[in-house]
Amino acid sequence: MMKFLFLILMSTASLIPFKSWAQESAEEPYKIVFQLVSADSTVHKSFLKQLKNILAADPRTDIKVVCHGPGIQLIMKSKSTQLDKIREFSKKGVEFVACENTMKGRGIPKEDILEIATYAEAGILHIVKLQREGYAYIKAGY
Repeated sequence: MMKFLFLILMSTASLIPFKSWAQESAEEPYKIVFQLVSADSTVHKSFLKQLKNILAADPRTDIKVVCHGPGIQLIMKSKSTQLDKIREFSKKGVEFVACENTMKGRGIPKEDILEIATYAEAGILHIVKLQREGYAYIKAGY
């Protein structure tokens, strides 16, 4: 009988922290950092559809998109096929980040980067920094 009561007590006690964590997490917005390294306009279109779905499910979601390597084309005025949609997402709080190392390496002037973008010296390190701040990491594209 004592073993039975002990098991019930332990089972109940183990649920208490989980329940409070679950309640607390439900109140906090999600934080996601996407890494975009593809220049493929089909990938860009599909990716923006994913962003739309995420924000429809929870508009409070804090989203940052780090564009580096070939992915920088998403936010280039001269290359992107999605500029209007990117501006719309920016108005909803999505932050698009341009990697300055990529820009230097590819000779891309700041004038060619969409005006709503922010900058990070090194895209990969920026992603790591955001992960330390509690952002979930997702590699965009396929």
